[in-house]
Amino acid sequence: MVQGETSEDYSHLSGRYGGIPVSVKKERSENVRIVHGREFPLVLKLEIDEQEVTPSTKRTVLKSFLSEIATQGIFLNLLRNHGAVIFRGVDVKIDDYSDTMRSLFQQINYIPFEQIGLGNPRKAMTDVVMTVNASTYERRLYGHQEFSRYKRSPAVLSFFCQKSSKEGGESTLFHASEYYELIKKVLPEFLEETLSRGLYVSQCWPLKIGPFDPKAPSWSTKHSFGKYIEESDSVEEMKRKAVALCLERACDDYEFLPDNSFKIHHHIKPLRIHPYTKDPFFYSSFPVFYGKYYDARRLGDNYQLNPVNGHGARFDDGKDIPQEVLDKLMELSLEIEYFHKFSDGDIIFLDNYQIYHGRLPFVEGEREVFSSMWDEPPEVKKYPELLNTLV
Repeated sequence: MVQGETSEDYSHLSGRYGGIPVSVKKERSENVRIVHGREFPLVLKLEIDEQEVTPSTKRTVLKSFLSEIATQGIFLNLLRNHGAVIFRGVDVKIDDYSDTMRSLFQQINYIPFEQIGLGNPRKAMTDVVMTVNASTYERRLYGHQEFSRYKRSPAVLSFFCQKSSKEGGESTLFHASEYYELIKKVLPEFLEETLSRGLYVSQCWPLKIGPFDPKAPSWSTKHSFGKYIEESDSVEEMKRKAVALCLERACDDYEFLPDNSFKIHHHIKPLRIHPYTKDPFFYSSFPVFYGKYYDARRLGDNYQLNPVNGHGARFDDGKDIPQEVLDKLMELSLEIEYFHKFSDGDIIFLDNYQIYHGRLPFVEGEREVFSSMWDEPPEVKKYPELLNTLV
């Protein structure tokens, strides 16, 4: 048993779901981490009696089980305590997953999170399920929290594996509270400066007009800033509509470059307090911003890359962050990662505030993973508060 790991096996969740007997057991992994005395992530396997296994019973069991533990308050309790919960053993198809997500989140009065301002193209598969970023399948996608730099971000993420890759494609997870504690221990001066100065990064999208291309980012795509753009719009009208969405959902600091690229400037306060656990955490997407430059330097590539998307990760008052500090921040995030090798049907739930997620490279066409994002209704939404003093 991993030091600090609870002996609870969660067999008390076993029972009849949709009239079908289901056994629930905790899967143990050498890779599991202990954060604030709790296992991260929690991996639960659902087993249906062999005589009962059919595509229909799988759908019934998954929907009934998740809806019931949501109704009883168990789902949110597990998610907030562990940060990430992975359910295995019941492989269904994407339509079943979509239907199950609707049912589950309706039980806890969560609503679908509309994805606006995405950096890479996505395709809607259903009204609540989308593709994930596959434009960079050949290289590692480093840790990030969805929309962490924006005015609005989802509370809960879900990832569903319909088809697992033979090699690579592991999901990487690490805990934002553990990251905060590690930074405080190793780079205390950086945290002090971050608290007083804030952080700055920028993000830039080209303008590409034409049919949807999953490998061609453009600010004009529907789930970037093109929600209201029509084919007949002039470039100036497209810009006007993009700016309106940016001001509503992303940030107030933006510019259009001479080539019509759209650049937004993020002024970040990453030191936060979780609205429910009250734990401090580091809320940013620093690793995914810095990762390309980090890899280029580490592998000796000749790309003339500036740190983080052209302008560098710096403090928000303009002071540079030393290269060795940027590298150490990256290395610390890698030290505490959990690697999950997907099997068909696996569903990962993440508390988006607590958990960074990423993935390893994979062979194009071998991996089919989809996402569904959810949030509390605006009238009851609890946002992570700013941390005013290091604790």
